[in-house]
Amino acid sequence: MKGPWTVASQAEFASSFGRTNYRFKYFDLVLESGGDPIDIIFNYKDLAHLKVVHNTFDIFYSHISEDVQSCVVMQKLFGLNFPLTHMALQLDENRMFFHDSFLNILLTSEVVAEPLPEHRVKVTTTYGIGAPRLLLPLAFPVLKWLLTRNFHVLMEGDAPMRDRRGDLRRWGMRLPRTTYPFQDTLDLRARHVFPSDTVALPEPATIALASVPSGSPLMFGRSDNYGVQIVRRDDAIEVYPRMCPHEGACLDQGAFKERSLSCCWHGRRFGPIFRIELPAQPTEFVGPFHRFIVSPAELRIVPIALNGSTVEADWTATITPRTTMYGERGA
Repeated sequence: MKGPWTVASQAEFASSFGRTNYRFKYFDLVLESGGDPIDIIFNYKDLAHLKVVHNTFDIFYSHISEDVQSCVVMQKLFGLNFPLTHMALQLDENRMFFHDSFLNILLTSEVVAEPLPEHRVKVTTTYGIGAPRLLLPLAFPVLKWLLTRNFHVLMEGDAPMRDRRGDLRRWGMRLPRTTYPFQDTLDLRARHVFPSDTVALPEPATIALASVPSGSPLMFGRSDNYGVQIVRRDDAIEVYPRMCPHEGACLDQGAFKERSLSCCWHGRRFGPIFRIELPAQPTEFVGPFHRFIVSPAELRIVPIALNGSTVEADWTATITPRTTMYGERGA
């Protein structure tokens, strides 16, 4: 029995319609952003971010596997819902292919990611519009305008994600994944970002507890494994991470709700790393990357260098007073 067959390119797919009265016209859209080609492929295969980052459509899946997914997309246009059948395939390492059908219109796109220096990438999207021979000249300009508009709307949400991945790579953060199966992108508990062993430690800082604002976090460091955000809630001070270990999202734009923080990429929620009840009592919290020393009036943050026991550590995990993540007593 022969194995599965997959179309090799957008052009090959279009050529298969040669025996019909359907014809295709094409146009390109090019965008440069941060990231490596794998970050672009992840972005296009990332099913979990669609309902969080984008809110112009709803999705009903029929098949999700390693390199193929099919669904019906309920797309909103001019306030109305239009169902489109949708298929997405990864053709090779840096190339994706998509096709959709809507009424008697066929839409295809092929995405090619090319690496640029300094963890930047050039992404070329070739759109193909297929329609009956007599309809195509009328449909093409309208659909080109709609697809271009939709592309720019989607990129308003996706380009910052790609730029963020480029920043993480330039900082030296470790993002070891080289493939992203479609089904794996739905696992929000998976860990795909790890600390850098080359980054310089932030300087220690002392923060007056009275200066911590309510509802608007005070930031320490940058949004990596050393960064934390500090916020006042009721009669307590809470400390939260600034980077999601799932795919590296910056949590500074996350939403606080019911003593938790939600990731703006995928909606994963985080509780506080620790909580200081007010009035504060002298105590200490020691995690894999920080020593937090609490006095009645101040919080002192002392970063700890990466070592063999913390290279895989989770900077978002809860820590308890005077106890390290590894059972050692705080100094």
